[in-house]
Amino acid sequence: MPNRSQRLALLAVLSSSLGIGIMFGFQPPLLALLLARQGASASTVGIVTAGGTLAVLLLGPVYPGMIRRIGLRASVLGGIACAIAILIIMPFAPSATSWFVLRLVSGAALGLTWIASEIWLNALSSSASRTTVMGVYGAVFAGGVALGPLLLDVTGTTGIAPFIAGAGVLLISGLPLLLHRAAPGLSAGDEPARALRAYLHTSPIIMLAAMTAGLTESIVIALLPLLGLDQGLDESASLRLLVLFLAGNVLLQIPIAIVADRHGRWRTLTLCAMVSTVGPWLLLPAIPHPVLLSVLMFVWGGTLYAFYSLGIALVGAYYTDNDLVGANTVFVMTYCFGGMLGPVLAGAALDRFRGAGLVAVLSAGGAMLLLGSVLRYRRHAQRV
Repeated sequence: MPNRSQRLALLAVLSSSLGIGIMFGFQPPLLALLLARQGASASTVGIVTAGGTLAVLLLGPVYPGMIRRIGLRASVLGGIACAIAILIIMPFAPSATSWFVLRLVSGAALGLTWIASEIWLNALSSSASRTTVMGVYGAVFAGGVALGPLLLDVTGTTGIAPFIAGAGVLLISGLPLLLHRAAPGLSAGDEPARALRAYLHTSPIIMLAAMTAGLTESIVIALLPLLGLDQGLDESASLRLLVLFLAGNVLLQIPIAIVADRHGRWRTLTLCAMVSTVGPWLLLPAIPHPVLLSVLMFVWGGTLYAFYSLGIALVGAYYTDNDLVGANTVFVMTYCFGGMLGPVLAGAALDRFRGAGLVAVLSAGGAMLLLGSVLRYRRHAQRV
């Protein structure tokens, strides 16, 4: 049972994680819609939105060293402060090139906060409470991502208002951490840059789950509103479609976790990959049927986010102590690698083949994980 100070620290870190999640769901569709309004191609939108994840991927090997030098609290608050500044600058430099550069800087800052928060939560958790704490973290983060498009629907996409609103949300999310000054120290351990190949070798399917999660989630968040517009939906309806998808991310994680506890994480991951392979092909036929479309987006959204939550649970099952820090960092890097590729590949597919191209890329992501999970399960018929 954590003491009062630890509980306050958990709440403060979870608050900042909520703000980061909101930015992940808010900024990509905002930039996508604004760039589309300027006449930018879907490929350009994909490249710009991929800038944030590219930054995390490039800096992933050095994040743990940076965090050890400046501390967990300074890492989280410094990343939030930098991201706030970038949001305020963005409306005054409204071009694809400048936004790509700003997305790189913002992504680097949010990546530092993201990884430091996960390390902090792991440091605060005992072996008995880690699964619960990380489950709450996953729900909070997914809830933030789901709130992002809803916030955008409220602020609209014109003028400076959405950027100021986003900066305000980040500021509020960081306030509890400003009031909580205690932070755990970090022990020395191997840097992920030295351990990267080893983690990929020992847990290839876990890292494949991370990459698939990043690939598919980044496509949906950045380009689903454009697909809605392409299929005749208005801007508000396209954003609400994304909200439904992200609501499944939040609300289905606990039921999926219960299934995983009873039937095994690998079996559950395989089932989620099956749903996410078939689900995209049902999207276009379901658009004229609002009820069917809502159910599809909700269920599909939950199974997609389970790639990340089940993957993190598997990381915790396989690695402990210093290895957990390195494996968690590599997991996030692999997730961001998928997030970098996703919008670029799907943007090109959407430009060339319209809705069918986007659907094919999304389904291929689920199929890739399904194949890997089935092969692994056949080789190692055991529950984790």
